[in-house]
Amino acid sequence: TIVFISLMLMSFKCSEEDGLSHPYSLVNNSGEAIYVSSCDYVEKDNFLTYGYVRNCTGWTFECIQPGESHEDICKIPSDAFPYRELQVLILKESTLRDCSERDLIENDVHDKRYVLTYEELEALNFIIDYKGE
Repeated sequence: TIVFISLMLMSFKCSEEDGLSHPYSLVNNSGEAIYVSSCDYVEKDNFLTYGYVRNCTGWTFECIQPGESHEDICKIPSDAFPYRELQVLILKESTLRDCSERDLIENDVHDKRYVLTYEELEALNFIIDYKGE
């Protein structure tokens, strides 16, 4: 049992050379469905956008209904890439309904973008609480 617990803890937190990783949750506490995409390896000052997600093979937006959550693993290299952060892009269902795909791409339309370091995510207890702001 102790070995199993130790292996689980090791899988959540890598060595300083490898970086840091931990499961996190995004909770939708807004009044409508949201669409979420995240990336933990976009470098500083390069922001995750709707167009970037749409043009990357295999990337999608996940629909999260009000009161539900999305779980993922945040994996941020530390020493080798000190400026990399977790980025979470959120679009409300109403935004997707009201904007054309061209507007979303050309004008970088989004409802919320979180850009968090590992330490900032840790300070939130690895829970991002989206309230529709």
